[in-house]
Amino acid sequence: MSTPASLLDYLSLALSTLPGQHDFAVQVVRSQPRRSHALFPHASNLKTKIWQEEVLILLKERAPGAEEPRLARVPVAALEANVYTIPATGTSLVYVSKVDTSGLGSSSPSPTRTLVAAFVEHTLLHPPHETRRVRVHVFARAQGQYLFPGSVENKEKRVLDDKGLIRWWKATLALAAKNVPPTPAPVQLFYLIPGLSYADSLPYAPDSSNATPAWSYGHPYAAVPSPLHLASAPPAPLTDHIPNFPDDPKARFITSLTSSAVASAGAPDDYDELVAALSVRTLNAGGASASALEALNLERARERTRFLDGCEGGVNEWWERMAFRQECCSGTLVAFFVVVRDGEAAEAPSVAPKPETAAVGHTIFTKLWSQFHNVDYARPAIEKCRAAADKWEHDVELVVRSEGHDPRSEERRVGKECSQGV
Repeated sequence: MSTPASLLDYLSLALSTLPGQHDFAVQVVRSQPRRSHALFPHASNLKTKIWQEEVLILLKERAPGAEEPRLARVPVAALEANVYTIPATGTSLVYVSKVDTSGLGSSSPSPTRTLVAAFVEHTLLHPPHETRRVRVHVFARAQGQYLFPGSVENKEKRVLDDKGLIRWWKATLALAAKNVPPTPAPVQLFYLIPGLSYADSLPYAPDSSNATPAWSYGHPYAAVPSPLHLASAPPAPLTDHIPNFPDDPKARFITSLTSSAVASAGAPDDYDELVAALSVRTLNAGGASASALEALNLERARERTRFLDGCEGGVNEWWERMAFRQECCSGTLVAFFVVVRDGEAAEAPSVAPKPETAAVGHTIFTKLWSQFHNVDYARPAIEKCRAAADKWEHDVELVVRSEGHDPRSEERRVGKECSQGV
């Protein structure tokens, strides 16, 4: 079996195909796997082990004519994703939580679609930790800025409205799926705009009659098995289908249905933090806090019952009611996308996945993430932005070296000179 291309190599190769003259640097920072208790907090089997990682991809560009290659590069696009692995079923869920541009780039065409499509395509071709089933989730919600504070002030930044963003995501995911062969497992594409029928959605997300693979309008939960169960298992309850991603309206809806006092996924004091804190107390107290952990699990079981009783119609009722949630009916269209590539998944031991190359600890990743976001990306502050971007790149290299890795394994420069096609 040939060694799969690394994500960094894959992104670099894709960016090198862009027409025109470019000088890009792409960098990938990822965290080491850690247990997740918030992805399916009310699952029918709370003992199923789930592992979570974060990925941050930054694309920088050197301005034409700039003298100092490194200091002259400015961030132009970024992607943030959460990766969840379920070893027992050989399944990976990848949530692309944020994609953004800074408006500081000069390349035409924009490299953002190429970067995002290459990330999704690589995920489908080489699922994390060699799992056999992979699902990529996207929640499309228009906003002026996501990853680059102050960038909304840049006139060069093209901010899409709700309809434009939905069309962009549908075209980008279709591009990624088109380049994935149908064997050994075909790609399935799903999208849903809450509150709209299929016919009503077409003006905002038009279908192509010859698109391959074709899109299905609606949720995927009736068409694909639960990530927590093998395909041969009986139909799973709603609680085993709906993932709780960070900053996701589905997670907040679940919290409201269960009347839970615990924050939804990704927020401070969510189930991940709560279970981790109680587990540490249990170890430090020699088991004296085990009763607190047991009480938490009992409360999660009670919340599961409230969840199921509150949505007796299952996944179809769930999505009907999602259309009436404030985040889905405030006058701005939003869309949910799911890309599925499910191969045959044999039962596997529930063991922790090995960290990817040059992965850093979660605490260090969080510090680097905060450092990246604590920058003004507005054009008047571009000199400070360049210096901050250079320091961030330097700090990432130091961290990677301190972890015993080669920093070159986390960054690639992509240079190309060619004439623009007519």
